[in-house]
Amino acid sequence: MICGSNSHGGGNYQGGCGKSWNYNDNNNLYRPIGTAKQETLLTEQRNAREQLLRDKAQIESINTNLPPMPAPQLPDLWPTLRCADCQGKLEGQFHLLCNCCEGPDFRLCVRCVAKNKHLKHSEIEGGGVLLHCMQMVTE
Repeated sequence: MICGSNSHGGGNYQGGCGKSWNYNDNNNLYRPIGTAKQETLLTEQRNAREQLLRDKAQIESINTNLPPMPAPQLPDLWPTLRCADCQGKLEGQFHLLCNCCEGPDFRLCVRCVAKNKHLKHSEIEGGGVLLHCMQMVTE
């Protein structure tokens, strides 16, 4: 092959350097990957990858050091009552009270309700299922 021209008789000059070269030469810098469609696809993939790398760098440069969210402030509607499970205050808009338990009241705060502690209160004890009547207290 001759760079920039038709090697079979000439007459087709395309502005190359005019040097002879061989596709099979290991020192050859140009190696076609296939059809023009395949080369176009490869170029599109390279461009898309470069755009992704630019986008990644831009995202990584954004400052994400935000201050931590403060814990929600729950109303203290029952200041003298305590949760039977965690012994914390009964803060929030409601708490659960077991109407079936004898003795001291069995009350659960909203945090323990969120952890399903009210279900554990009715677990099997001594081989039988304890049925408890949990009432939601809102006032």
